[in-house]
Amino acid sequence: MRRLHLGVEIPKPRFVAIAGKSSDRIIDRNSLCTNSSYQSADCPPDVRPAFRHTFKTVTKESGQKDWRKYGVIECDPLVLIGLDRTAKHMVIPYVPMLIPPKKWKGYDKGGYLFLPSYVMRTHGSRKQQDAVKSVPRRQLQKVFEALDTLGNTKWRINRRVLSVVESIWARGGNLGGLVDRENVSAL
Repeated sequence: MRRLHLGVEIPKPRFVAIAGKSSDRIIDRNSLCTNSSYQSADCPPDVRPAFRHTFKTVTKESGQKDWRKYGVIECDPLVLIGLDRTAKHMVIPYVPMLIPPKKWKGYDKGGYLFLPSYVMRTHGSRKQQDAVKSVPRRQLQKVFEALDTLGNTKWRINRRVLSVVESIWARGGNLGGLVDRENVSAL
């Protein structure tokens, strides 16, 4: 498959590489951070990239030779410290992934690559966790296969639902479980 880019035909893998490299350059050039707390007034500021692109390698199972290399955008430690300070009480939502999740192999083995994932939400109930963990893996095999199928299903925006939500929001929200568009005082 070929894509047309600026009037020149480029093979797809090359196009992806160019897109990745150009996004790297945009991040490198436009995202800078500085730590002014450790600097004196007579020294120039310590300006460095806020983000950088690196490659990580993941093996599928310990002891196996199968591995996968993928690109990662990492934050500078100063950015992470700032995020920790500002978003301490924020809940990170589990959102759809852009790449396929890990295949399910056990109660807590599968799903998201880095966030903790469990085969069933137990809402903190220790009895439910123990009950699910005690079920033999072969009995849960169909459940694992179903979750793998759901995890690999491509997602898209439902335009009709989005237009309804946007029209409710344009009228001020506060309908059907949506928050009110007006600012609410913290008192």
